[in-house]
Amino acid sequence: TIRCAPYLLEIIKQSLCWRVDSIFRERKNKKPSLNETSFEDAVTPLVVLDDNIFSALQKLITLLTDASIDSRNFDSFEFRKISIDVNDAVVRFIRDMFAVLDPSCVHKLAMVYFARFVTKQGKHWSDRDSKITGLRCSWETTKLRLNAVTLFVRFPEFMKINAPLMESLKAWPAGSSANSTRRFYARVFDKINRLRLSEFTSGEGPMSKVDIPIPPMKSHWLAEICIDICIFATGHAEQNIQYRASSLLFELFWRHSQQGRANGNISVVASVFLPFLPKILSHVNYLSTLPAKGQIRKDILPCALFILQSAPVGLVKALWRKLAKRAEGKTQQADSDDRYGGISGSGAGYKELNTGPTHLSAVDVEIDDEPDIYDMLGLLNLALTTVEYEGNVMQMEESDETENDSDENPTWRREFLLSAESRADNDRGRSASISIQRGNEAPSNADQHSTQNSRRWYAHDCSMIIVNVCRQIVRETLGMLRPSFSSSCEADEGDVGFPGVSGSRSMSDIFLQQASFSHSYDENNSDDEDGANKQESLQQRRIRERQLESLAFSVTDTIIFVRAVTSVYLHTLTMKQSDVAIAKTLTAAVEIVKIFGIKVFLTAVGETLQHWMRVTLEHCGARRADVRVEGSEFLNLLLRLTWEAYGSFFRIRLPLLAVQIEVMERIVAVSATKYIIEQRRLGLDPVIMSNESAEASLTPLWRTIDRLHNQSASRNLSFKSALSRLAVLMKRLFKAYLAAHALEIVNRTQGGSDNVPKTNAYVQRMRVSVHRIVSNAAAFSKMFLGNQATSYLCSVQNEAVEDSFVKAADVYSSTELPSHRVAWLRKLAEFHRMRGRFAEEATCRCYIYHTYQEAAKQHEHIWSSSPYLPWASSSDGSHPYGGVAEIEQDNASIVSGRLGERSTSFRKIFYRAVDSVRVRSGDWGVGGGGRYLFFGVTLKSEFDTVSPWYSHSEMEENMVAEAEISGDLYLKAGIVESS
Repeated sequence: TIRCAPYLLEIIKQSLCWRVDSIFRERKNKKPSLNETSFEDAVTPLVVLDDNIFSALQKLITLLTDASIDSRNFDSFEFRKISIDVNDAVVRFIRDMFAVLDPSCVHKLAMVYFARFVTKQGKHWSDRDSKITGLRCSWETTKLRLNAVTLFVRFPEFMKINAPLMESLKAWPAGSSANSTRRFYARVFDKINRLRLSEFTSGEGPMSKVDIPIPPMKSHWLAEICIDICIFATGHAEQNIQYRASSLLFELFWRHSQQGRANGNISVVASVFLPFLPKILSHVNYLSTLPAKGQIRKDILPCALFILQSAPVGLVKALWRKLAKRAEGKTQQADSDDRYGGISGSGAGYKELNTGPTHLSAVDVEIDDEPDIYDMLGLLNLALTTVEYEGNVMQMEESDETENDSDENPTWRREFLLSAESRADNDRGRSASISIQRGNEAPSNADQHSTQNSRRWYAHDCSMIIVNVCRQIVRETLGMLRPSFSSSCEADEGDVGFPGVSGSRSMSDIFLQQASFSHSYDENNSDDEDGANKQESLQQRRIRERQLESLAFSVTDTIIFVRAVTSVYLHTLTMKQSDVAIAKTLTAAVEIVKIFGIKVFLTAVGETLQHWMRVTLEHCGARRADVRVEGSEFLNLLLRLTWEAYGSFFRIRLPLLAVQIEVMERIVAVSATKYIIEQRRLGLDPVIMSNESAEASLTPLWRTIDRLHNQSASRNLSFKSALSRLAVLMKRLFKAYLAAHALEIVNRTQGGSDNVPKTNAYVQRMRVSVHRIVSNAAAFSKMFLGNQATSYLCSVQNEAVEDSFVKAADVYSSTELPSHRVAWLRKLAEFHRMRGRFAEEATCRCYIYHTYQEAAKQHEHIWSSSPYLPWASSSDGSHPYGGVAEIEQDNASIVSGRLGERSTSFRKIFYRAVDSVRVRSGDWGVGGGGRYLFFGVTLKSEFDTVSPWYSHSEMEENMVAEAEISGDLYLKAGIVESS
């Protein structure tokens, strides 16, 4: 039995310590005393054991480890407990030996210990189910290895015994040329990448039939083993093992990041963990299947962000170059369409865009399955989802009324710091004054603490890291596509005949250049060459190094790279972000368009351009000027470059007009929600937002549209004229939306006296500010509701509403967005039906019929907008009391009753439900991003597929129904000829 092994190891440890200390004092002629203050006097040096003792120690560790992981131990609770105690005692003994023995000796002992977990020889092992727990024996050994990792991770001298490679370097390149620095960090990264010890951590349970040779001590050896064991365990079948492994990784990174900040060497600490990034990229598909806010992703992804933030920039750039090189030519594979989405207009696939021979070397085939830059960008998308700010404003504000202080998610209070809410302090006086007027005592918010500020700062910091990393990847890839030379001796390297060397070449020339050079070269150089030959040899070697780090991207490689980067930017702009993060992301998007050109950008985003228009218009209507200015600059850049490239706005105009009403509805819905929340927070009965308040929330968007109309800085008269016409169309839609919103409010208030809302102190105080904002804008509310625009007992101006609906329908045509034209015509028909105007309603139905008739002729060529899944699947943009998107109720009566199932068409156009999305079967695969491309927010089919909202048979059915309805209405109006 090995029951007494812990006592034996303790005796051996104390004996060795006493023996070393005695020999040290005999040689120094010193006796123990309390006056020892010098390091040399009190601390013994590390020693090396003789071969006999050290071999006996290795054999003892081998025997004890084999005995503790014997599969027969897991058939009894007693023996299982003994094996756990013995395993822990062995690890503690090895760890304590660092205080006595030379690190190289302890390294051998530790490697002998870890080697026994993967070696089958010398032990009784059978991977079967345990008789007591029912678990596999290999699962039990995995838990024993995690016990060992736990003891090593919590070792205070963990970083010292790893001997970081960056600390052993004599000097870092400071003040050197860019190319010298680039070569230095590339060599260091290669050295770090060769420090892997995967043979000691691969497999679950003893697998190898032969003994694994113990390698000499290397830098980062213990960090490599601990990280590999934990990463392997995160994919285990048992959930407890997954959680424990991920928490150990988080503890390892967090502990040493704090020590690194305290010691001032955090970049060195991050360099030790740099190989974690390529390793975790191999598990990115597995991470995508886990819950976004689950423990595993919340533990692992912050570790990756720590490395991206703190590692030496040169090392991280070397990693980007390595990953970008692996992505070279991957779009030429047979499954490229399924992995990276299709390219609109490319026919059978990517290969039609590339003419001529394609260069694929043996190296490319070998590293084909290794992670590349696309996996890295997918990991950043996963990190964005995990670190997203979780706060729900409605829930938080409603929970303020509760008496208990734990109004948040309990896990938030364990993970984030508590702080006083500044918003409650700022509003304390206002809340007190209102409560005194109501005759109530003001609630006390002085001691209210929450994690809201901490969670916001955490999401902001992580998002900024991700955006900066994306910009760094783009710039480094651009440097590989178009290198620049910083010295005269390197400038002659531009005539070597491979693509992307000359810094003066245009981007289009580089992207259209086919890869035609070979990486094979002769390295045989004699030592007795003369000076000229040596100089030529040195120059040739630099050329070869540049060849290995230059990218031969084809057209499709570039397009997919831009698509991957923009997927991260689109994801960032969709989420709840700080103003700084949004402005930084819009700036990065501008960089992408300027670097790669508008044609590459539009081809890369494909049909998801409409989603870009959604988020861009939303930020163009932001209340903060910093965000609104950046959004307007990005929109202006797209319009200007599109005009220069195509001579028209057609590529931008259709998606822009298709999503404008949806964006306006979202802005008003968010404002209405905050409007009600603020009243509830002040203890008032909520009053729905007036039409003038809705117009005030849309005023920033109106100012952006007005700048497009009247304040263009371009001197190109044809461009300014086209831009002005586009702005006029957007203004018509803006006016029509406010008319529909005013009509909804009037219909709601006329439903009965019980439904008429009353005013309160908050609404009275806000009325002056709202009126001032609207007066400086278009003031459409007064046009539709007269001087009682801020009142709820008002009537609508019929002629103004009718005119705005007609002009909104004329913005679209029968061949461009016919579904939107039909939606506005149905809205106008419903308006006339509510007022008993049968002839006017019949005329609207006739126009709908003609629209379907013209659209059906070109059904296969008509572009139709698709819903944006992040908006359709969340309630952030939904009206708290309904809205324009919900004006037409499901039970609304229609004259003939034939179109009862179509009564929600307006809602489907401008605010579609998530279950109305049509997807291809390939969208749900796990390869290349799973459901979403690059784990972002867009489906793979959205890039090259446009599915019409109505099928051809549905259009024909609607045509017949509209004609019959129109005939019935003309008969009711007494116009027999038209019927």
